[in-house]
Amino acid sequence: MAVDIAKRRHRGFSLTEVLTILCIISILAGMTLLVMGGNTNNAEATVILGELDSAKSAMLAYSMEHRTRTSDQLGGWDGATPSVIKASLDKYLDSKVNMSGNKATQRFGKLGVRYSGSAIEIGFVGFDADAGMRRAIERKVTAAQGFSGVPDAGANKYTLWLRVR
Repeated sequence: MAVDIAKRRHRGFSLTEVLTILCIISILAGMTLLVMGGNTNNAEATVILGELDSAKSAMLAYSMEHRTRTSDQLGGWDGATPSVIKASLDKYLDSKVNMSGNKATQRFGKLGVRYSGSAIEIGFVGFDADAGMRRAIERKVTAAQGFSGVPDAGANKYTLWLRVR
């Protein structure tokens, strides 16, 4: 009894067909992860620069509220030490600092203020950044105005400064 192939009902996919489709999907997913995985450092570097810009905005808001800064001279901070300035910014950065377990909390815990010539700079001092993160930050720092980044002596540590004008 010969089976007529044209009349035979197709009841599903064979095991070979299913395995072939799964292999193709896994190869495409792997290639997508490789392509997307490289952008995490760039995204994190953008977040870091944005956070530091938020700290700069908090510093300017503090100075406007307390009228401690003259128009172009940063000596108008009434001779405040960097630790006093940093402590004064807590009110403006409260939403950032209260995020528990977040990388932002760790960076804002390392927030520093320094005098650089006639300007004040605000920055994250000694935060964790691997080699890929350092490269991403350096690329973004060179493209942005007022930022300067310095790898610390310790392994995987980085310091990033932003000039407050």
